[in-house]
Amino acid sequence: FLFVVVALYALSSAGVIKVLPFQTVSVHIISILCLVRGLATIPSSIMFPEMVSTFSISAGIIWFLTGSMFYVGHKYANNS
Repeated sequence: FLFVVVALYALSSAGVIKVLPFQTVSVHIISILCLVRGLATIPSSIMFPEMVSTFSISAGIIWFLTGSMFYVGHKYANNS
């Protein structure tokens, strides 16, 4: 359900579907959560080096890139 909601806000922000309620606030919150999750990989890798794996590093990078692109895409779509 959460992924569906995030996808709907991404599509709405891109102008594919109609504007959803609280779109700007929601996109900022989603972006921040993704960025924080991505950045959380760094201290957790330092604190728990035995838990570091290729998957955990890859997931952190993907979360960070997702948050960045979600925000940049929203800004680009609304400034065009």
